[in-house]
This record gives sequence, C-alpha cells and structure tokens, in this order.
Amino acid sequence: MNTARTDERPFRMVCYFEDLALDTLLHILLDLFPFDILSIRQCSKKLCAVTQERIVWVKSLRRFCYDFHVCVSVFPIEHMSIRQLEHAVTAPTRFLRRLLRDLSAGNIRPVSTRILSPPDLTSSPINDVKLVTGGRLLIAIAAGYQELQLWDLGFSPASVVSPRPMLVKRTDGRIQKVLAQTTADSLGIMLLVNTRLDMPPQSLLEIYEVYPGSSDPVLHRLASWKFPNDALKRYASTVHICGPHVVAGYLTRVGGGEMLVWNYMDNTATKWDIDYVSHSDECL
Repeated sequence: MNTARTDERPFRMVCYFEDLALDTLLHILLDLFPFDILSIRQCSKKLCAVTQERIVWVKSLRRFCYDFHVCVSVFPIEHMSIRQLEHAVTAPTRFLRRLLRDLSAGNIRPVSTRILSPPDLTSSPINDVKLVTGGRLLIAIAAGYQELQLWDLGFSPASVVSPRPMLVKRTDGRIQKVLAQTTADSLGIMLLVNTRLDMPPQSLLEIYEVYPGSSDPVLHRLASWKFPNDALKRYASTVHICGPHVVAGYLTRVGGGEMLVWNYMDNTATKWDIDYVSHSDECL
C-alpha cells in the first residue's frame, strides 16, 4: 500500500548560509558592521574561521576611518595583527557604550586612579595631560608649558606604576601642542611637538620617535622645522599630523591666515595664503 501523501510539495534543495563559497561569504562580510561580524562568528566553526580573515577587518577599519573622518595612515595596518585590527574598529563603540551606561547611572566611573609625582613639584607642576591611544602612556606638559614628560601607567589598573616619569625633556620655548601616533612597526610612538619661541618669534615643529618598551627610553628627533610666528599679528594656531605630513595653520588679526604642509620625510614644505578666515575656522 502506498502511504505517500498526494499533496506533498516537490522537493527543493536548500542552501544554507555557511555552505556558500568562501568568496561569496567574504563579499557579504565586507559590507557588515563590525559587531555583526562578531555575531556571525559565534554561529559555526566555518563562519568563525571566515570572520578571522585579515581582509575582513582591514576593510572594516578603512570604512570606519572614512565614516568618522580619520586618516587611515595613522594606523600601521600592514603591521597590525587581526586581533589589533578588531580592537581598533570595535574599541570606540565599546567605550561609548560604557560611557552611556555610566551616564544613565548618574556618573562616569573611572577605570583606575593614578597619583603622579613629578620630580620637583615646586618647579614642574603639571599644566596639561594627553593620553596616548591605548591607555598605557600619558604625556604631561609641565613647568609652565616648557617641560615634556612621558608616564607609563601600566598594563592594567592593578599593575605597579613607577612614581616618576620614564622620560623628561626640557624645551627652549612654550609648548603649544603635542600629538602622538604609533610608529610603522607599532612598537613605539611618534610625537609631534609644536613649540612657540619668543626670540626671534617663531614656531618650532619637531618630530620625535620613542620606544617606551626599551630599557632606556630616549627621544630621537627625526626632523625639525621653524617658520616665522609674529606674535603681534597671529592669535591662534592649529597643528595636525597625517602620516608623513604635518599640517600647520594659523590665523591673523586682520582676517586672513596661512596653511603650511610639511613633509618631514624629505623636509619639504608648501604654504597657502588664505584671504579670509573666520574666528571659528580651523585646519582639519
């Protein structure tokens, strides 16, 4: 006796997502948001392996830089591991979620607390601080903006921290701005120091390289450049670093300004005169 159902639908082949070709899966993952990629990773071993392909996170980091107007050259992508690429893409969102969670509770809780003890509190009080990306190193400007200090805050909140800065450098002028980015090998940091000199009135740009993990960290100056800075005419300045280029701009009291681009690799520079600049404009 035939017991088969007469109303049964025709057989159709079913293609599951993870059965797609590798190229097809990669093409799909390249268009997903970082946290969607992490969610797919938990579905199966095959999808987990696909989400660990380097091209997935390189493309995700480049899209992140484009969406948030970050110069991709600040990331040494060719030297970064897959784990470092994932962290670079997802860390800003995770940090923002933590801030929003703490704000909803009424206040932002610090991850850790550090007590800094400058070598001489009477002559070198800390005027300003800047946390280097990654959270371990802290740049402090002290002694009336004439001293640069580099502090090692440790790997974790429970790690032992040195009570003194690992590096101290005195300058001849007043430090206006300090910018930091990782070196090409991702083991050290590069510092751009913008100093205002009074005699004669000049702005000094210096590029330094330092490897904090070495037994005796030293600031190696890679390049320096001076350009006129008449304090009577110029009232504001801004400096940015983008790969091998430094962009410096300053405004004048009469409404004009100048923008300079300095390539510290071959020590060449280009200058543009700006006819009119408002008080709220800034070089980006």
